[in-house]
Amino acid sequence: MRLPEEGNLENWLNDRGKLHFGDQCNEDIRREAAKQLLKDRKAAKELGLTPLVKLNIWYIESLGVARRLRGRSKAKHSPLLAIFR
Repeated sequence: MRLPEEGNLENWLNDRGKLHFGDQCNEDIRREAAKQLLKDRKAAKELGLTPLVKLNIWYIESLGVARRLRGRSKAKHSPLLAIFR
C-alpha cells in the first residue's frame, strides 16, 4: 500500500479510520490521531530519523486504543484526545 502525498495524508488516514471503526471512533479522535502521527513523522525527518513506514497500521492501532478507552471519563472529550498529545 502506497501512502498519498504529504498534503493528503491526514484525510487519507481519517478515511481509513472511518472504514475500520465507523461510528465507534468519532472524527475528532481520528483527526487528532492523524495530526499527531504526522507531526511525529515530520519531527523524525527533521532529526534525520526514518519516519514510520507502516504509518497506517500505527494509526489504526492508536484508534483501537482510543475506542477501548472510550467512556471511561465523565469529561466532555475525555482523555482520549490527550493520549495523542
